[in-house]
Formats: sequence, structure tokens, C-alpha cells
Amino acid sequence: MYTSVHTHIVLVYSNRNRNETVFYNELIELAEKFKNRFIVEFLISSDFDLSKARLNKELLPELVKQYAVGNAADNLFYTCGPYSYMRMVVLALEEMGIAADSIRKENFNTELKPIIKAIPPDIASHKVVLRSQEKEYKFISQYPDTILQAARKNGINLPYSCETGRCGSCAVRCTNGKVWMSNNEVLTDADIANGNILTCVGYPIQGDIIILL
Repeated sequence: MYTSVHTHIVLVYSNRNRNETVFYNELIELAEKFKNRFIVEFLISSDFDLSKARLNKELLPELVKQYAVGNAADNLFYTCGPYSYMRMVVLALEEMGIAADSIRKENFNTELKPIIKAIPPDIASHKVVLRSQEKEYKFISQYPDTILQAARKNGINLPYSCETGRCGSCAVRCTNGKVWMSNNEVLTDADIANGNILTCVGYPIQGDIIILL
């Protein structure tokens, strides 16, 4: 996990009203405690000031200009929320010239499943070696089962949420071998180059693989 005492964080938090804002008081306390490093910008849709009631493509660039440290392109942007909300955020940032590798999103909408299940270029069975800090597991994975599904059939519990390649909860690192993914909406090119894969849509191809949990 990346940590730094020099990191500056700005949380843009959209809610219907303050009474329904989760951790409202706690966030206020954190902002007071770390005034030079943590800022919370509450956007309340029921407020009379409509210019700051909801995040939109006009307000977002203003917030980035106000809070970005140095060059906006050198900052990292994280977004989570309904699909249309995140799409607006990503498009607005891209229009500002923010690189895709600097934008991360977390999507837990499990209803938007791929209509067509793509078939991997290799549907043969391959051995998967899964290594964690405590144990090492070995099992066979073969299409139509994903690595995640094969692990579950062997009694191995791996983290996951959406099972569609949209949230990133199942991400692990492949240190040996190749993994083909039928869908990926969270891993960047840099993540993939570093060996990160999604087990919920991943299939070993061209031989056995080793993955780290």
C-alpha cells in the first residue's frame, strides 16, 4: 500500500442531504485535524445554491483548478458512484487532458454484465499456483470457468465483488505465465504491464501460471 506524509487529499463527496451523509462528522474532524493535507468538499443536492449542489462537467474543472497541487496532470483521480456519474467524471477529466493512467474508478453495479461472453484463445486446462503470505494452493483452471470460479470449486476463497471485470476487487498479480481477460474496465496499461490481472474474468493461456494474492 502506498503511503506518504506529503500526500494531499481532496474528497469531493456528493449526497442528497447532510443527515444522510455517511461519516459526515468524522470527515469534518479529519479535515480539522489534517488541515494542510485533507480537504472535504461536500456537494449536497438539496442545497439552495444549485451551482454546487451536484457535480457536473462545469463544476469539476473548477474544483480541479482550485485544489490540484501543481500541474493537474501530475495528480491522481479516483471516482466511485453510479455509472452515469463516473462516466461524466472520466469524460470531464479526459477533456482537461488528464491521462487515463491517472484516473481510477470503482464500480459495484453488478447488473451491467457483458452481453456476450468472449472465448479465450486457449481453452485447454492449465495449472494455477496461488501464493499468499500464509499458504500455497494449486488447482486446475479451464474454460468456461474463470480463475475465480475454478478456485471456488476447489474450496479456495478469493476476494471478488462484481464478477464482470468492473470493480477490481479480485485483482491479483501474475508473476509467471499469461492470463487472458474477457473484460477489463479498471486496470490500466501500466497495471497490466506490472502483471496485475482480474481473476473474475481471467483465464490462463499458453501454459501454467503463478499468481500472488
